[in-house]
Amino acid sequence: MRYGAYCAECRKLGNLKCEGCELNITWELDTAAADALTLFADVHAQVKTVGKQILGLDYGALFQVADVYCMEVTPAIWRYIKAIEEEVFNNGKH
Repeated sequence: MRYGAYCAECRKLGNLKCEGCELNITWELDTAAADALTLFADVHAQVKTVGKQILGLDYGALFQVADVYCMEVTPAIWRYIKAIEEEVFNNGKH
């Protein structure tokens, strides 16, 4: 899966290919990373808490959403989910 970021000037001009632009940034995500991001985006608000403290994702919800997508949560996807969860919930971003 390929994603790109476009500079403000190219967005303003409607040049969404940002071809030849030195500020064009493009990166590749492997399938497991893309699947993990999809799952996380869909379940990020489904969390387990104690009081007002977030402990982490509700994994039951994560696996239910994966089932809806007919997606197997492989070890690679699981590692990405755990890394995203650590970054978001344990670094004060949520």
